[in-house]
Amino acid sequence: MKTTLIIERELVISLSLFLCFSAFLSYLYLDKSLALYCHQIHSLWVKKLFFLLTQIGDSKYTLIPLAIFYLIYRKFNTLIARKLLYLFSVVAFSGILVDIIKVIVARMRPKMLFLYDQYEFVWFKTGSSFNSFPSGHSATAFSFFVALSLLYPKYRYLFFALAALVVSSRVVLSAHYLSDVLIGSLIGGLSALWIHRKMNPLWRYLKTKY
Repeated sequence: MKTTLIIERELVISLSLFLCFSAFLSYLYLDKSLALYCHQIHSLWVKKLFFLLTQIGDSKYTLIPLAIFYLIYRKFNTLIARKLLYLFSVVAFSGILVDIIKVIVARMRPKMLFLYDQYEFVWFKTGSSFNSFPSGHSATAFSFFVALSLLYPKYRYLFFALAALVVSSRVVLSAHYLSDVLIGSLIGGLSALWIHRKMNPLWRYLKTKY
């Protein structure tokens, strides 16, 4: 068991470092060119498709239903209620982390590049034009779908595919740079893993009871 945990920990650390390094390289060499390329996409059906996909990453469409279903199920099925609470917690926790980082680093959105040729971090500034990093939609998508993959591993490939589509929509729609969505995804995934580990003893107890 200890060996398995060590391997899992090393895998998570390695993947986290890889994503951080990839985001750094993207910031230096890829973000601007990819943003400018996506900005030139004028296909209406592409825009509509990715607009629909990006709604999945809007936390209000996740948190509100989860809260409602939790209140319903907590009186009838403790295991389902705890799963709903777990999903709510990872989305909320990752969202809070992202919002704090956004205010601290205050990165300009891609639209500032398109309009004013500005591409930088301005630090400690609020406003929609200065909250590009990290991507909140990406954090929501990965926290939610990684959490689902931990609860229902049989469908993990489907969940990861959906998360990847939501993340890609943020770049295609010119809402974020690639580095923004990479770090947002990392924050979401780590949030899901961390909270799941903290709740592990409770999962084991409830699975034996229900």
